Amino acid sequence: MSRNSQMLQLLRQAVKQGDVDRVTRLAQQKLNRAPDDGRLHEEIGLVFRQINQLSRAQELLELAQLMVPLRPEAELALAECYLDSNSPDLAVGLLENVGTRKSVATRTLLRVAAALERLGQFRSAWQVCRRAVAESPDEAQAWFDLSFYMGRLRFPFSKIESVARRAIDLAPDNVAFRVSLASVLSRLDRQADAHQLIRNLGVAELKQICCSSCIESLRSLFESAGDWRGVCLCNEQLVLRSLEGDSKCCGESNG
Repeated sequence: MSRNSQMLQLLRQAVKQGDVDRVTRLAQQKLNRAPDDGRLHEEIGLVFRQINQLSRAQELLELAQLMVPLRPEAELALAECYLDSNSPDLAVGLLENVGTRKSVATRTLLRVAAALERLGQFRSAWQVCRRAVAESPDEAQAWFDLSFYMGRLRFPFSKIESVARRAIDLAPDNVAFRVSLASVLSRLDRQADAHQLIRNLGVAELKQICCSSCIESLRSLFESAGDWRGVCLCNEQLVLRSLEGDSKCCGESNG
């Protein structure tokens, strides 16, 4: 194993342990020994992005960019740093470049689409996500994200629903997909169709839902369908969440 590989392995171990001080110390030691190694700057920049040390990640990725062509994931990370530091104009070109490069991982394309959506570039996000679906047709998250961007672009709901159901078919155990589509169907007064998606959810599935507000929405769906078993399960989860101090939110759904 090369010295770079050994050091990167140590960095990743420190990241897993949540030891930010050790990550910073090890990274600086290595950079001091190899100040002209563009790939090393890139790798360590990605590590700092992973632990949400954005200013340091941006600095290292910008230096790496001066020394070597950045790989897609590094270009994306730098674009995300620009977005988080409120410099959207610097992010756009990087995102567009990653979205059109060859041999880009599906998870990277989906992150590109999400970043473009943050910029309000819904059509560009949809186009990148379409590429992800075309290249990875068995990737459920790609289909679900595509339905989201189609909603942003006001596609006919029949088409959005078809794409969302494709995601559910590919990942039938993904509770978030089911609840999201069910919520939209309920708003469209399709209560029976909404209930069909969620009627078999149990305690294990409800534990997958990330926040109390989403559990409350699910409870409303069960109430509308007169499914008191589901209502009781949601109430039990809400009591547990209140005791645990739940405050996270899953975000918005399709449609």
